[in-house]
Amino acid sequence: MADHSPVINQPNAPPGYWARKGTELPWRAARKGSYLHGELLLRLQHLNAMREPSLRPSRAWEGSDFFAKIGIKRQNVEALRVQTVGQEAEDPCLHCRRGDGPFAGCVIAHECADIMPQCANCHWGAQGERCSLYKKAHPDLSAEIVKTAPKADKKRKLSEMYDGIQLVLNRSELLLSQQALQLQGMLDDINLEKCKLVKSREDLEVLRKELEE
Repeated sequence: MADHSPVINQPNAPPGYWARKGTELPWRAARKGSYLHGELLLRLQHLNAMREPSLRPSRAWEGSDFFAKIGIKRQNVEALRVQTVGQEAEDPCLHCRRGDGPFAGCVIAHECADIMPQCANCHWGAQGERCSLYKKAHPDLSAEIVKTAPKADKKRKLSEMYDGIQLVLNRSELLLSQQALQLQGMLDDINLEKCKLVKSREDLEVLRKELEE
């Protein structure tokens, strides 16, 4: 895979490479064969791309790193897709105003607001409940969130450990795929040279027979 670096701080860039990846969904976290994981991804796939997902300058990842980070968990894939097909929030959430999250701009998918009212930035990393847009849609959950904060903090730390391990695995898998392609290219070159050698031997045999006549 070529290293297609994401666009940086261009929230209105037209759909491009990463918008197409958001349609193809080549990550295991998103699908198993033709089966998509989760209702949200299924619904998002019916929406047209509006923009190329653009990153904040503070998250200027290389293409291979971005690909690996997206594949860590399903929510990251969903966030990429929402950032591509959704609408800019009229009133950006508090975290987007502070510059949190990977994407430039606070984007939500109105068509899926019944199951995902939070923006793509907050959904990234499965942190949707922190989004002020989510809290606005679920005001009754605020007290419950405060009550379960210690448990949620432990879960967050475990999730961060999981994400770190998954990122290493994704990068390793991507590297192995690239090395496999390189090896295949070398094998193709070797087979081509073998064919040339066989042809040269055949030509030499024809010449030998002509000399013997």
